[in-house]
Amino acid sequence: MSFDSEPEDSKVIQQFDALLRLTSRVFQDYCSDKQVAAEAAPHTVDPFMFLAWVKESSILWNTEYVRSICLEAGVDECSYDKLIELSEDPVGGNQLAGVWPQVTLKYRGNPVNQLESMHTVCLLKWSDGTVSPLSAFTPKEFSCPEGVFTDGNVATLLQINACVMTQVLIESSLDRLYDRRSNPTTEHAYETVIGLILNLLQGGTINDDSSGELQVLRISEELRPACLAVVQVLQAMYRPPVPIDVQRKIASQRKQQEANRQNDNGEEPPVGGWNF
Repeated sequence: MSFDSEPEDSKVIQQFDALLRLTSRVFQDYCSDKQVAAEAAPHTVDPFMFLAWVKESSILWNTEYVRSICLEAGVDECSYDKLIELSEDPVGGNQLAGVWPQVTLKYRGNPVNQLESMHTVCLLKWSDGTVSPLSAFTPKEFSCPEGVFTDGNVATLLQINACVMTQVLIESSLDRLYDRRSNPTTEHAYETVIGLILNLLQGGTINDDSSGELQVLRISEELRPACLAVVQVLQAMYRPPVPIDVQRKIASQRKQQEANRQNDNGEEPPVGGWNF
């Protein structure tokens, strides 16, 4: 994203965030009208079913109702107009499909145990033991404007990350990933590294106190590069590298979120919304 595009992109994100909040509020009334339990809705209701109800429901044309739901959702009536436009578009449900879990799982609220980050990993492994991890890392600051992971936005991110990794494969190929992005490790190297780790976890040491001599667990020069590749793969999955520009953006997001909390007199901001 270029710097010049950020103001316009930010406006689009805010508009979509408002639409999502209003949709989540109206969805409550859909479930009530259709007598669908909140727990069952994620499994039984899709965006097209919901928008068909919006189009046919007379209550959506009641001025007082519209004002009330917009007030509750904290949005203006432009969001209502957009929701009506979607309901009249035969393929309008496609615009909500990608973020639908945020609508259907909104009733769960914030989890008690908050996630710090989310790392989706697809590990491709070839017959010779070579591996290539495809991954997508999301810190909590990027989860939504309020920086809180919920069931809804995690489910949405899982869908998006799967699409991103699929696109990597489409634009490249398995052979190119093997040649350009793979780690030249082997099964033997993996077993060696894991064996050393397990040995230490089970009480193994590199010192022999009885003799006073240092006993070093040695790996052959020939095997060492492959073992290091195993460690790099494990590190990439557990603690993915975060580019400097992303670190700066995270720090900026944290400062903004802290300022927002202070402006709200110590109250936690509401959770909701979407960040592309």
